[in-house]
Amino acid sequence: MNGTTVFEMKSLKIFVAFALVLALIPLAFADSCTSLTITTSTPSSTLTTGTSAVISSTLTASSSSCTSNVNIVSTGASSGGSFTVSDPATGSYSGSTISTGGTSKTFTVSSGTADTYDYYVTGGTSQSTTESLTYIASSTLTIDSASGPSSVTNTSQNQSFTLYIVLNNPQASDVTTSYALNSDAAQVSISGDSTSGSSTIPASSSTAFTYVVNITTASTSAFTITFDVGDTTDAYTVSVTPAAAATPTPTPTPAPTGTSSTGGSSGGAQPVSSATPAASTAPSTSSTPSVTASSTPQPSVPPVASISPANAEARAAVDASGYSRQLLDKANAAGIDVSDIEPRILTANELIQQGKYSEAQALLDEANSALESRLSAAGVPLPAKPLDWTPIVIVVAAILLVVGAWFATTAGKKR
Repeated sequence: MNGTTVFEMKSLKIFVAFALVLALIPLAFADSCTSLTITTSTPSSTLTTGTSAVISSTLTASSSSCTSNVNIVSTGASSGGSFTVSDPATGSYSGSTISTGGTSKTFTVSSGTADTYDYYVTGGTSQSTTESLTYIASSTLTIDSASGPSSVTNTSQNQSFTLYIVLNNPQASDVTTSYALNSDAAQVSISGDSTSGSSTIPASSSTAFTYVVNITTASTSAFTITFDVGDTTDAYTVSVTPAAAATPTPTPTPAPTGTSSTGGSSGGAQPVSSATPAASTAPSTSSTPSVTASSTPQPSVPPVASISPANAEARAAVDASGYSRQLLDKANAAGIDVSDIEPRILTANELIQQGKYSEAQALLDEANSALESRLSAAGVPLPAKPLDWTPIVIVVAAILLVVGAWFATTAGKKR
């Protein structure tokens, strides 16, 4: 056997060994889990589109630890599509070690399409039981008419106003939604409830968000504050208009003085020049209910302006507002914290000024009930409740109907 043949045989052996190594590499990274137990947990409530949810899974090896890829598979019942997995970023876990004591893996998912998604988690040759996750359009949740204000005017530095947003859930099941309060202005600071996060609203119920918006920097530019619900942007918008810049007062042009000459002053009247006053600007009007900011210190809940309601509904709302004032005074005197209730009364007072008596009444009833509970718990006696005008109006109306019928009958007999 010559040297060339020996070299060729050695080269062939090296090539075969290298090929075997390449063939074994995929096997080294393949799933080594042949039997896993996989369980998942599903969010308990319906979600709005644009809201993220976390699906947890636990994978347990049967006899010894093994290595496996872990995936989540979903299919929309109507759309046929799948929800989006944002964490892990790749949508799955590669080469995870699965122990006999159980290994947890979570998936953060969301969807922009309303649908019911069937999903399951896979690992090795096993998969979990199929579960369902329901998304509804975020626009299904509505902003209650008791929310407000929708516009604020004549704001200036260091002034503040309270923003009260009520989110309604008309569904027969609990709904979880993400939300965010945003401002396109740098001259405001916002305190109160969290400006972003998620909230679960019970079935056929509502939840309220209360914020205090403070104007930190003087500005002449209008701006907006928006409230997003799920993937619905600007679900509620508040327009804020700073006080108009002062109009400079025109300086009158002085009248020219007369000139002297030999023989006396020149005859005739001297010309007088006066500045033409600037045209006044009529105040702008808007059909949107607004709040006017004031630099004058205001009580925490200003009294309702004097009005003469022409019906029992209006009278009841005004009386309820007065009762709220009495309850607040007692609570403040007793040192009871009612900062979470005051914004509701402020909003109710604004609704009364707008003629929305029934909405104001509902808000005041809720606030007054909460105030009464806190006063009673602190042993503070309650003020006398306002007179309920509804039964009186009903009785008077009934009497008028009877009297009218009697007169009509009497007149008919005389004929």
